[in-house]
Amino acid sequence: MGKKEYLQKSFDRTERVIKFYQALLLALISGLVWIIYAVIENKVDTKVYVLLGVGIVIFFILIFKVKTLEYKEDEILEELEKTKD
Repeated sequence: MGKKEYLQKSFDRTERVIKFYQALLLALISGLVWIIYAVIENKVDTKVYVLLGVGIVIFFILIFKVKTLEYKEDEILEELEKTKD
């Protein structure tokens, strides 16, 4: 396998991982919205506040991970363009 094929496979793999993390973010956001609604309506126990805090931390970790993968994807694209020349 040449460098071009390796970079293409790496790019495709990175794209799939980014889509997976974006789906996780969407699911997490919808869950956090429901928890925030329940907190605002005072329909929850104090344990939900801990769950909300953990969810927010995971949310920011996932955003950081997606951004890191997007930078990696850009680097792979640049390398791929260099090998095409």
